[in-house]
Amino acid sequence: MSPTRWKSRAVATALLSLAAALGLLISSEAVKADPSISTLEHEIDTSWNKLEPLLEKHNATKAQLASERKNVDKLRKDLDPLKLQLQLSTARIGEFAAYLYQGGSASEFNALLNAKSPTEVNDQLVMLDQFSRVQMDNLKDVIAKRDALEAKKKPIDDKVAALAQAEKDLAAQAPTSTSRS
Repeated sequence: MSPTRWKSRAVATALLSLAAALGLLISSEAVKADPSISTLEHEIDTSWNKLEPLLEKHNATKAQLASERKNVDKLRKDLDPLKLQLQLSTARIGEFAAYLYQGGSASEFNALLNAKSPTEVNDQLVMLDQFSRVQMDNLKDVIAKRDALEAKKKPIDDKVAALAQAEKDLAAQAPTSTSRS
């Protein structure tokens, strides 16, 4: 290669490089590497403002749920003795029924057949009637108390279920609200 041709090629390469460098500097905008601190702070504040009410609602729901569960536990404790009374009353009636089934003489028909006098028939029938009334009254009282407590407990159970569902719904919303927009 001749020296002139070498020089002209070197000058042409230098000019093209200079022109390319100037073109890049003039035409290109400033390159953004990472968001600035103020932009990040703004994004954090925006996310927090969206998330804070959700967190407060979640915490309030959680506290209310805990309170309602305590109410349900108290009602369950109140129901336990009534359930025991009901079981005992049912067991007594069951024992009496078994006694009658096995041939006990406490039936109205047996009272008529085994009585020696009309007064004895009357006494046995009155005794049977009183026994059955006492058993039915005991059973009715226990059942009424149990039903009243169950009626009190049902709205609380429903509220606990609704609050538990709300807590699940709020927990499901939490991850989606923290994503970048």
